[in-house]
Amino acid sequence: MADLQELSRTLQSLAASGASAKISFYYVDADGVAMRAGSVLVDHGVRAYIDHRQLAPQAAISDIVGLKLVKVASLQMDHIQPDPALSGIDLRTLIAALHASTSAPPEQ
Repeated sequence: MADLQELSRTLQSLAASGASAKISFYYVDADGVAMRAGSVLVDHGVRAYIDHRQLAPQAAISDIVGLKLVKVASLQMDHIQPDPALSGIDLRTLIAALHASTSAPPEQ
């Protein structure tokens, strides 16, 4: 079973190495049955393009932190070519948002 920390560690590794990759994350949908997937394209460890439910970057991040992740997979690439419809976000901003959500106290 994967979690946000695994996703965050994978992204941190790419930021540190300056590498490009497609990070796919797989999760169980709200119905508890259907398997869904999203991805983050990382461009040379600097920029991230989140492809998740056609959401803008901040909305996608908010949604991702609530997912029940089951797997995170990374595919190294020489360069990426994101869909023109995807907006980029600074990779460190994405990592910080994921880290903040994993270290936040549970809601009561």
